Parts: sequence; structure tokens; C-alpha cells
Amino acid sequence: MVKFRIHRRNKELIAELSVPRPGTKDLYFPTQYSQPFVVQCIACLWKQRWSYWRNPPYTAVRFAFTTFIAIMFGTMFWDLGGKRSTQRDLINAMGSMYAATLFLGVQNTSSVQPVVSVERTVFYRERAAGMYSALPYAFAQVMYIMS
Repeated sequence: MVKFRIHRRNKELIAELSVPRPGTKDLYFPTQYSQPFVVQCIACLWKQRWSYWRNPPYTAVRFAFTTFIAIMFGTMFWDLGGKRSTQRDLINAMGSMYAATLFLGVQNTSSVQPVVSVERTVFYRERAAGMYSALPYAFAQVMYIMS
């Protein structure tokens, strides 16, 4: 019974406070976000950096797997780049580089999925709070990955 009274009182208070006082103007903000695009990008870059370095298992797995793949492909295709006498040798060298890059990219993509799923929920919360828009966040992610 007490909960219903509090609820009713809160609804009445909201209705009362929703009506502006005479002689006042509504709130006005010139932009949707408090900071410009560049500052939003810097904040997102800073957040990406901390998120990456605060996840040692992810970093360790990427480092170990990259080392393993480098040793594996290095031994498989040893001295392949020195052979360039025929078209077949050149195609074999290009194919080995393609295979190594593709394999490493797919592995890194699959290992980053748990990290991205956690970051996505944080992004939704911070975007709903009006901290930044989606464009600076995506731009910062691409810039951090490329650096």
C-alpha cells in the first residue's frame, strides 16, 4: 500500500515539475554532444588503449599465436622468396604470403570476438549517456587497430 502512495506521489511530482514556470525558457543545447568530434575521438582512443592493455590473456594469446604461425609458415616456405625464375615460383611465393596473412587475420578475428562483445555493451551504455556518437568510436577503433 505504501508503494502505491509513493508511486502516485512521484507521478504527481513529475507532472508538476514538467510544467515550466512562467517567464522561463526551455533548456537549449547547441549540439547533441558536449565535446567536438576530435575530443570524442581522443577519448575513445584513450579508452581503447586501456581496454586493450587491461586484457593480458587476449594480448598473450595473440602474441603466442602470431609467433607460432610465423615459425610454422617460416619453416614451410623457407627459401621460397629466393626462387623467382619461373612464373610458378612467383605464384607460389605470393600464395604463401596470402595464406599466411589470411590465416593470421582469421585467427585474430576469432580471438577478438569475446573482447568485442564486452566492449559493445559498454559502447551502448556510454552512447546512451551521450558521451560520444558512433562515428568517433568507430574511427578510434580503426585508428587503434591500424597503429
